[in-house]
Amino acid sequence: MFSSSKDVFIHGVTVYGSCQGAGIYDAVVAIKEGSINADKAIKRVELSTDTNEKVYEIDFDTPVLIEKGKQYDIVLTMKGPASYYGEKGKSEIECEGVQFKFGKSKYSDNTTNEGRGQLPGIIFDVIPGPN
Repeated sequence: MFSSSKDVFIHGVTVYGSCQGAGIYDAVVAIKEGSINADKAIKRVELSTDTNEKVYEIDFDTPVLIEKGKQYDIVLTMKGPASYYGEKGKSEIECEGVQFKFGKSKYSDNTTNEGRGQLPGIIFDVIPGPN
């Protein structure tokens, strides 16, 4: 679960790949608007990973508008081999003048939360104008 201090467009997310050599995942990533539980975007991909990279991008077909102050959930399902994951994540960061706040999603049914999980990054652009 996250919110931002400015309106942004999300172009995609980064995910961790296989920790057991080359691997193929059936991945689905969705952005849900928290207050109405509606999918703002959904992307299904077959993601091929190898041992050369730990992190891979999954891009949405069109940018997703994220409105400042609203809560959103990124829901990721990856079916495939065991993967790397991040630890010691932060509940709040600032990047490109935007403050992002993170929390545990109501959709999480595993150990993923703001401190530990499969999503190391959000690919975004700040929307110009009075934010």
